[in-house]
Amino acid sequence: MNEQTFQIKSLTGEHTCAKTYVNSLAQSKYLAKRMEGAISDNPNIGVAQLKNTIMRKCRVDVNKSKVKRAKREALDAIRGVDAVQYTMLWDYCETVRVRNPGSKIILRKTEGSDVFEKLYYSLHATKQGFVEGCRPIIGLDGCFLKTVFGGQMLVAVGRDGNDNMWPIALAIVPVENGENWCWFIREILDDIGGLGTDHWSFISDSQKGLIEALRELVLDAEHKYCLTHMYANFKIKFKYAQPKEFFWKAASTANNQEFHIYMKRIAEIDPKIAPDVETKNEWLSKIPLNTGGKLARHCYSRWCGANEFEVDHFLDKYVVDLDKKTCTCGMFQLNAYPCCHAYAAIADKRDPVEEYIDDCYKKDMYLKCYQHMIHVVPGQKEWIQTGCDPLTAPKIKKKRGRPTKARRKGPDEIQGSISTRKGLTRRCQNCLELGHNKGTCTKPTHPQSNLKKKHSASTGVNIAPTPRSSQILSKVQNVGRVYQSPKNVTLMGATQINDAPSTIEARGNRSTVGAGLRNPMRQKKSQQFHKCCKT
Repeated sequence: MNEQTFQIKSLTGEHTCAKTYVNSLAQSKYLAKRMEGAISDNPNIGVAQLKNTIMRKCRVDVNKSKVKRAKREALDAIRGVDAVQYTMLWDYCETVRVRNPGSKIILRKTEGSDVFEKLYYSLHATKQGFVEGCRPIIGLDGCFLKTVFGGQMLVAVGRDGNDNMWPIALAIVPVENGENWCWFIREILDDIGGLGTDHWSFISDSQKGLIEALRELVLDAEHKYCLTHMYANFKIKFKYAQPKEFFWKAASTANNQEFHIYMKRIAEIDPKIAPDVETKNEWLSKIPLNTGGKLARHCYSRWCGANEFEVDHFLDKYVVDLDKKTCTCGMFQLNAYPCCHAYAAIADKRDPVEEYIDDCYKKDMYLKCYQHMIHVVPGQKEWIQTGCDPLTAPKIKKKRGRPTKARRKGPDEIQGSISTRKGLTRRCQNCLELGHNKGTCTKPTHPQSNLKKKHSASTGVNIAPTPRSSQILSKVQNVGRVYQSPKNVTLMGATQINDAPSTIEARGNRSTVGAGLRNPMRQKKSQQFHKCCKT
């Protein structure tokens, strides 16, 4: 207690340590708030890039785990937590209906609980624009939702006169099956007032339950398959290139005779391909109108009477009927605007080409398509309060095994750089011929084959000493003591030389040149030991 102590009130010294940017006070909440703008502009920003951005703006060095937490918290603040968003669906859907009269939104929950089941969403502006100004084509497809609760989204799109994609409706369902597809298509038909007398077409790939749903609900409409999905499946099944060439030629033609010619050539290469492609017997192709005018320069038309023309196009002849708006090439009927042969006939008749174009490509129809307006929905604070019991998120279904992180790449994408022997020509080690390996070879062994040399060495056949074996033997003889023995000397590589000097294991060298050799001194001591044991 009586010891003398001192206290430092102030110290003015010079810093000699290096500056560090590690700061434990920079928590994930602080970083999420500072980086919220950068993450909002680029939600797919990588962890390494975000870490460099934090270092540049905040002058703080943090580890990757803290950067991941900060990014997750920032995305939750921007988008909202997934589980909480399900509780807002009743109020949001009612607000959309009030702001956009005529819209159709169906929200369903599971029986006996408040768990979300499925949702149908169609706005009045997109629905009316499709009915009044778009072509009678509906594309159907589905995709997975990238949330922890899973689910799938079904979409229906159309095409306007400028060949742009037009959204019609979407649905959120737990799983893609025939029942949900039937429910989705039935609601779409109710929205657009049925198919009527128009010639409708549905385009899709071979989705689960979709084909059966279309056959059940829209039997009179045509069901066409997406060419991109067809080619992807075709490329997986058939690897060689020649059928692919005929595949695209068959896809680009609208003439039945040419189509069957290409299908016949495909069948000659592989009979299994033709039935798979012929089931998708409807094709879509597009040639712009200005391209048809350029191609018409190579056409020569002759008037045959009324509005019928005979058109020569290089070595082929086509018949064009302007009254029926048909051409034997098939493109006039398919695209609903003149092909190059019809273009030549129209120019010969000196009629305006606009008279032979379908109404869906004209300006008036295009304006009808976009005349309706989608009204903006206000923020969450101004939503209409319905007072309904809030919905809860679906149960998370955990899949078996380790979750996959890498996306499955399509056939047309560049695959991973894994070295394989695919496409290489193999040479048999037995007969030295190409096209197979030694496991399936039934031919006799070639005299120059390595297999025959190995077989000869393993069976103990005497082979004349090679320069390499003589060199090894001379080196071993010069190291340590060498003892003569009438036995054979076995060199490395299973080569035996008769009447050669045998050696013991040299000091500092573990290469044994002489199988079964023993030291004579050890043999003498061993004999003396056995004699002592006997006595």
